[in-house]
Amino acid sequence: MMFAITLWWLWKWRNTEIFGRNEEIPIDPIRFLHTKLKEMSDALLKDDMRKQGCYKIRKEVFIGWITPPDGWVMLNTDGASRGNLGDAGGGGILRDDRGHFIRAFAENYGICTVTISELLAFMRGITMARDMGIKKLFVKVDSQVVVQFME
Repeated sequence: MMFAITLWWLWKWRNTEIFGRNEEIPIDPIRFLHTKLKEMSDALLKDDMRKQGCYKIRKEVFIGWITPPDGWVMLNTDGASRGNLGDAGGGGILRDDRGHFIRAFAENYGICTVTISELLAFMRGITMARDMGIKKLFVKVDSQVVVQFME
């Protein structure tokens, strides 16, 4: 577990440096990594206790990509915001009925809310599908607000 946690944080810190993000890299990375490992161990211990009946057991839900019917294309979009008025972006992907990649996008939306970023990603995905001449389109989003707008 320590190996995986270390690799992830090294990758994150490398990207912070390369892309000039305003995130701080710890002065003592070894101590920081040990703290993260302890947090992970504590979380796993609580999970074990939960499974033994000491805590309420969570309901597991299958999350996965399901292919659309033959001849259809699937559009998955998502938007995100750092804070609910902050740096935002979104992206989406079109895949055919066999799961093969068709086209994708990722965009920076500047400063906006998570709802606006979700809607912008959805609109960009629909526009991309329309411009490609796709007539049979399934759309999957994780935002209830976007679903309400679609309805």
